[in-house]
Amino acid sequence: MVKGYVLKFNLIILFLVFACRQEDPLYDEDRVDTEYSQEASMANLFYANIYQICRNEVEYIESTDAISTYKTEEQSSHDSCATISYYLDSLNTCVTHLNIFYNDTNCSSTRRKKYGKLKVYLTGKLNETGTLMTIIPEGFFISGKKIEGTIQVNNVGFNENYQYELVKEVIDGKICINSNEYFLWNSTSSIFVDFIEQVMLFETESRAVNRYGRTYSVQTLEPLLSQFGCKYFQQGELEIESNWGLYQILDFGDGYCDDKADLYQEINSVEIDLN
Repeated sequence: MVKGYVLKFNLIILFLVFACRQEDPLYDEDRVDTEYSQEASMANLFYANIYQICRNEVEYIESTDAISTYKTEEQSSHDSCATISYYLDSLNTCVTHLNIFYNDTNCSSTRRKKYGKLKVYLTGKLNETGTLMTIIPEGFFISGKKIEGTIQVNNVGFNENYQYELVKEVIDGKICINSNEYFLWNSTSSIFVDFIEQVMLFETESRAVNRYGRTYSVQTLEPLLSQFGCKYFQQGELEIESNWGLYQILDFGDGYCDDKADLYQEINSVEIDLN
């Protein structure tokens, strides 16, 4: 009699589980979770974009023949949506402090709307070996997403392969997806610039906490490659994993410059948009 009740109970449980799965339109046991790869792509893109904005401004100022020791707020010569102010060192040869302002919420450059302030500090000339650039976003938004943290880029100089090497760190990074959701991001990346082949190679290690509080890591399996003139990674692989069972590989392709990548999870895969 007892065995009969147990059997009936187990059948009922199995029926309920199966019924719930059948009624849940989102249930798919083969579904590839794209959330982590999308966060990683967003963080890499936004923090790289911020560094490039600051680098372009400093490079232009230091290449100008007649630069003053102090510039009050003026229109950026590089970005029509930005105004800048800066200080030079005592020899008037390099920028020591730069402020970049985006005050017009309707202005869009490089297809992305930006708003807020970027504070930039340098310890020497932009392209000198050993120069450290520190970037601090203040109330800064890209495409409606608030970006926080500290970005530090150190010029290592030319290595034995005649590649110019940079080390970029994101410290206490935070990206607010909307008013209620955000994820945390810390990373260290080595960037190798090959002027002969006109390509950049990236190797990175990242530690993140997703919008629901789950920790995971991202690291390079195969160096990521991007040709000069292409803002996306064109080759290489990233490994996304956690101590709670997540394991994925993000493959950036075979060299074509586009905004797509393939995400693999076990035997399943899905194409994701890098934007």
